[in-house]
Amino acid sequence: MEVVTFEVKPFDAITVTAVYEALAHLRSATHAYVIFHIPDDGTEPVTHVIEEARRVGRAHGVGVIIMGDPRDWDTWNELEEARGIEPAPERLDEFISVQLNQDAQDRIARAPLGKRPGSVQGIRQPGTDSHQIIRLYADRRVSRG
Repeated sequence: MEVVTFEVKPFDAITVTAVYEALAHLRSATHAYVIFHIPDDGTEPVTHVIEEARRVGRAHGVGVIIMGDPRDWDTWNELEEARGIEPAPERLDEFISVQLNQDAQDRIARAPLGKRPGSVQGIRQPGTDSHQIIRLYADRRVSRG
């Protein structure tokens, strides 16, 4: 199973610290990205920070994506690809049970073994930080043993 997380930062919160926040996701996810929203007219002031974020991300396996308009995929650019890791299975289970609603969890459990039926998307449950987007690809069932 792949669990890919995204730490999303608006223009006024772009710092290299976001990469370290995304790095923390790797305790329970297989891939982690930081996404920076940089409006078309805002690139110049953050160029140095983006380069530093790329360097730190590359060193730690965290992907870096910039986007000009969140609704327009053509403005998204993956500057660094996230490296996959294998977190402990119990960490994945805990992450899924905390981060995804019951419907998304049920869809993962019903996914055929060895198949990639598509993505199961969920958001953090009410009352938690909403800056993280979670996308799961079910390659195999989650062990509940």
